[in-house]
Amino acid sequence: MGHLGLSHTTKTDLMKKSYKKNGFVFNEVSRRGDIAIYSQHLKENSPALYYEVFLVQIHKERIMPSGKLAPERETCPSNEKWGLEGFTFRNLADAQTKAMFLQQKVEDRKLGKGKSFKTIEVNENL
Repeated sequence: MGHLGLSHTTKTDLMKKSYKKNGFVFNEVSRRGDIAIYSQHLKENSPALYYEVFLVQIHKERIMPSGKLAPERETCPSNEKWGLEGFTFRNLADAQTKAMFLQQKVEDRKLGKGKSFKTIEVNENL
């Protein structure tokens, strides 16, 4: 049993390759480890408006107010974390550059060096 007496699931629900949020359609462009790039569209099959680069978040298993069990799952950062763990770009090349920068930060953090994501400067190398 885990925190709050919840049983641990053996599998985390992975982020979907395509999803809808806030009136937009998002499609996975690429993913390397915990760094993902998604294109943002007004509707399915429309041109990309923006590209979002983010550190994939893990939401732990929890009981919803309705009493229903929500499994552990991957998500994009919350609106409050945008600018720290998620970034929006107008073109794919800038998004890919930021993704490479964030991947290096993740690798540095795993090795115990460098800044945590909470202290990364928003404008640092994009």
